[in-house]
Amino acid sequence: GCAVEQTRNLRKAIKRFEDLGSEYNVADLADEVGIDKKRAEFLLSQGQTVSLDQPVDDGPRARSLEHFLADESATDADDEAIHSQEIRRMLDAFHNVLSDRHRYVLSRRYGLEDNQFRTLSQVGKGMNLSRERVRQIEREALMRLREHANIRDVLALSALMMGT
Repeated sequence: GCAVEQTRNLRKAIKRFEDLGSEYNVADLADEVGIDKKRAEFLLSQGQTVSLDQPVDDGPRARSLEHFLADESATDADDEAIHSQEIRRMLDAFHNVLSDRHRYVLSRRYGLEDNQFRTLSQVGKGMNLSRERVRQIEREALMRLREHANIRDVLALSALMMGT
């Protein structure tokens, strides 16, 4: 078998011996796994380190571990297109579904234009409205977005905002 599988089997053998409370040495582990003692010593000396170039199977087309690992830094074009489409739908809903007053409140409360989050009182002061009235307008706006914009992110965002 490959080094990864053999190392895994060695660790399982160690666990079995320890669970039984039995004494064991590297030769016992090697016999248990079906490899020679030198190979067992080498694998155990490697700790958790595994080469990405090492084959993970013994088949006719053996592949390295690196082949199976995803590149987390690479962007998926489909994901970007979907994300871009969702952003467009969110912006459309924001502009088409909400009144100027609703947009003003949400923009100020959540810093959508300037990254400056404002309290209900601060927004109310700018609109000559009570804090409670601003809260009502905010809730109406979020409800309208929820009703008209069938977008996961808007629902999650509005649920989060309503919880505050």
